[in-house]
Amino acid sequence: MTDNRPFLWMPRVNFAWDIKGNGNTVVRGGSGVFYVREQGNVQYNVINVPPNSFNSTLDAGSLQNAFPGQGANGYSGLDYTTTVKADPFGALNAPGSVGTPNKNDLNWPRTYNASISVAQRLPWRNILEIGYVGTWGRQLVGQQNANYVPQGGLYSYSQDPLRLAALDGNFYNTFRPYPTLSTINLPVYVGVTDYKSMQATLSRQSGDFTYLVAYTLSQSQGTVTTDFAVLDPFSNWQQRDYGILATDRTHVLNVSWTWRLPSPVKSGAGKYILNDWNLSGISTWTSGQPFRPYFEGDLGSNQMTQAWFGTHDFAGGSGTGAPGGITPTYSCNANAGNGNAAVGEKVWNIGCLGIPAFGQTGPNYPPDTLRTPGRSFHDLTVFKDFPLGGSRRLQFRLGLFNLFNQAYPDMINYQDIDFHVNTQCNSQVSGVPNGAGGTATVCDPTAGFRFTDNTIANFGKVTTKRGHRSVELALRFFF
Repeated sequence: MTDNRPFLWMPRVNFAWDIKGNGNTVVRGGSGVFYVREQGNVQYNVINVPPNSFNSTLDAGSLQNAFPGQGANGYSGLDYTTTVKADPFGALNAPGSVGTPNKNDLNWPRTYNASISVAQRLPWRNILEIGYVGTWGRQLVGQQNANYVPQGGLYSYSQDPLRLAALDGNFYNTFRPYPTLSTINLPVYVGVTDYKSMQATLSRQSGDFTYLVAYTLSQSQGTVTTDFAVLDPFSNWQQRDYGILATDRTHVLNVSWTWRLPSPVKSGAGKYILNDWNLSGISTWTSGQPFRPYFEGDLGSNQMTQAWFGTHDFAGGSGTGAPGGITPTYSCNANAGNGNAAVGEKVWNIGCLGIPAFGQTGPNYPPDTLRTPGRSFHDLTVFKDFPLGGSRRLQFRLGLFNLFNQAYPDMINYQDIDFHVNTQCNSQVSGVPNGAGGTATVCDPTAGFRFTDNTIANFGKVTTKRGHRSVELALRFFF
């Protein structure tokens, strides 16, 4: 289904320069090109496309009318007697969505890496290193719908917002290049990611007390948040889909250390018990996860988007992905600055979000990136080796993980912050022609919208916090 992979040229260069020749100041750098294989679904989806496969579903409930009283003992429905009478081909339907390889755009995702740093030896056996690290993904695989209605494509039918909002879904599909299908998702190698960072480390790796302090100031932007992500099909998709990625963490600070404690006892049983204890710890501080609000409810529906733009074929709204068709406006920084918010308190301010006027829309990404609260965790371990003669020894270890029993809302694996921006229309109109010979009751796009009472009360509110202290006791026998 796809061409063979060609020879891929992946040059790499690295260098290290001891400026003074005494090891006190060292410059290091390097760069390289790396190719990766896209996921198999880029090709495998064609297996589910007719005529490669068909889908037909028959169940007893739907066949009761088809076989009234024809089964065993007068049973109505599907059983061993009526199964031979069932025609699975009569239940076949055209697939609503198709995913298939794109022979016209076959490429190979790649990553470019580059770094340069300066390391300097400091007094008291310290080493400071500061560097720049960048990673750029190019020609990453995404998906775009090739069967879309262009912006303004419905205007040939009507430019009346009410009539556009009332369009029957099947009638809407008649404006597509392939009317019997809703989407034809083709793989496209157009995704990009841009990561840039300043990274600094301070370390002391000798003596009774050693440590490593690592700080990263970074930004992660791009057009895709996941492999094979859906992108807008329109000509301005790069503007709409490019922004801060969900993986972005502006500040990350890690501190790790070990300390061989003094040995105060010189002899006797006290020496065996009290001497040679060790402490070690790790502390981490990190910025929160970005989040992009998007409309739900009436303003997030296909009906309103097609009334707004003459099409509804935008990639659906997602807090970490596409912006959706119509986006909020912003009058202030929606971060409430409440990084230690308790359950029931808010970290985002709905008062900074607004609803655009008809035909207008807000920015694709908030001017001030909304973030979940930052996190910090601290682990502490105490351990000691007890000699047992020869090479044998017994190690006792006590570990305290999340030492201060801290908890935080989790928006990566769960949805612990209320993020729903639900909207209601101010006016509904009945009897609007739907383009298919009937009528519909629809929101009037020109009459305005409002946030629901639940959104005003709860948007940005912490609903759950997760995290707990763990204590680990361990004995290790060496022999």
